[in-house]
Amino acid sequence: MSEPETVTHVHLALHPDHGSAVTATITGSSPGNYPVPWLTQDEILRVSAEAQRIHDDIAAGRLIIHLHADDGWTTVAVGTYQGGKSVHLHGEDYLRQETMAFDTESEAVADFHRNYTVAVRLGPAPLTTIERAAAETLAGPPSDTGVHDAPARQRPDQAGLAQRPRVRR
Repeated sequence: MSEPETVTHVHLALHPDHGSAVTATITGSSPGNYPVPWLTQDEILRVSAEAQRIHDDIAAGRLIIHLHADDGWTTVAVGTYQGGKSVHLHGEDYLRQETMAFDTESEAVADFHRNYTVAVRLGPAPLTTIERAAAETLAGPPSDTGVHDAPARQRPDQAGLAQRPRVRR
């Protein structure tokens, strides 16, 4: 017997109090398969708040990501805060968390290379689907300024006019 199809929709909107944040409203026939069912609702809120803080720190330039890798399950990264503390990050979107802290950037980067070897890539990881959708929501709908590109000018021969014959001398 097959399981009934689950239909879930996510609506992203600007957060009413924080212009750099979005809210997500999930609707549908099922709450979905949340990847951490062992957490209580309060723990989920704390994890999500921490992930949002990390995201905001990256977006504001307070946390610079040096390297990233795929560990086989999710994205991992190493970065340094403006104050000098370096960290390893694990996870994506609302599950991103700091897993290790280091006193220096060189220690953090060396340990990251030791753990993820050939999977290491320079810079931050590409945006996830959720991050792209949030960025599009924050950018707002495309606005029509009323200014449009002028149509390309046609050459006379394209406009149905005969081309002037060349005169050879």
